Amino acid sequence: MRVARRLLQKSELDCSNVLAVLDKATAQTLRAGRIVLNLKDLVRREEPDKTLLSMHALISAAREAFLSDGAPAGFVIDLSCAAKKDRILADRAQLGQVFASLMHNANEAMQLNEIAQLLIATSNPDDKTIRVDVADRGCGLPDSSEEGCFDLFTTTKVRGMGVGLSISKSIIEAHDGRIWAMPNAGGGAVFSFTLPLQDSGLDS
Repeated sequence: MRVARRLLQKSELDCSNVLAVLDKATAQTLRAGRIVLNLKDLVRREEPDKTLLSMHALISAAREAFLSDGAPAGFVIDLSCAAKKDRILADRAQLGQVFASLMHNANEAMQLNEIAQLLIATSNPDDKTIRVDVADRGCGLPDSSEEGCFDLFTTTKVRGMGVGLSISKSIIEAHDGRIWAMPNAGGGAVFSFTLPLQDSGLDS
């Protein structure tokens, strides 16, 4: 595609529209390649490569990566990091994939919205747990799909593969956590998960 772009630039014809399409196609191809590499990396690993992480820092990094990686104009991700404790033992790449999947799904669910607003919030249900809620204002969940949406190859999208949420569930469970979905009271859906906090006695 880049070679085609260079050849068109040498043409005397007005190819500005075609060049713009090629630029978008190139960006999406590179993005797809990164997703495939991440999925291959996930499949190769038998166990997560866990390190001490800040959940809030991980969320911020995932947010910035998504917004800078082709998020549509008008897509807003608000953060409400209310958890007092956020240290976890986790695989950075795997949890990053969970956030990427949830944000991508929210983006697709809000395609018809004038303003696509996503809220990622954290809290501590108790002293040993951190909870993350990813709430969108999209089309919502189909009836009775709160649990079934995590089944492999289950999707409501015309061109969806039905693997993103299933992989996310596997990742969260491999981190000794739990993930679930429920309707958003204000319209849309909320995907939530909990993970155990890092025991302060294991800091060293």
